[in-house]
Amino acid sequence: MLDVYKTSNKLKGFTLIEILVVLGLVGLMTLIGTANLREYQRRQLVAAAVKQFSGDLSYARQLALTGKKPAGCGVLDGYDVKYVSSTAYSIMGLCDGNVEKSIGRDSNTLPNSATASSFGQIVFKELGHGTNLTSDLTITIGGAGGNQTVLVTVSGTIRNN
Repeated sequence: MLDVYKTSNKLKGFTLIEILVVLGLVGLMTLIGTANLREYQRRQLVAAAVKQFSGDLSYARQLALTGKKPAGCGVLDGYDVKYVSSTAYSIMGLCDGNVEKSIGRDSNTLPNSATASSFGQIVFKELGHGTNLTSDLTITIGGAGGNQTVLVTVSGTIRNN
């Protein structure tokens, strides 16, 4: 009967090998999680640049649709978004036979070191008359997180892909 209540002389705990295996697994999971987080952050930076750019295109389109004239504008022809460099573009009003008028958005920069493919000039014509494009235009915006595209149709529709 006394044997049942006898305490064991074995010490309870973990061996060094078990501790090292657990620490190795925790380290590996941390490494993988960190790499995935960094890639996600890069993709989000490109997505933010696409969102800003397509928002600015929509802004120019909306101004043209409503027929809002810039200061000093006689006859409104539309609003243009013009490629300046791979990281910059301008938004201007077009008046009196395509004379550019400032609307305070002359210099726009893509955020987060993103770059855009060359797109020349997109004119959103007044009161919903579409654009100056002869075919749909795809603009690629890229960065460390890959590439995304913005589609501008002849009718003036803007879509992010």
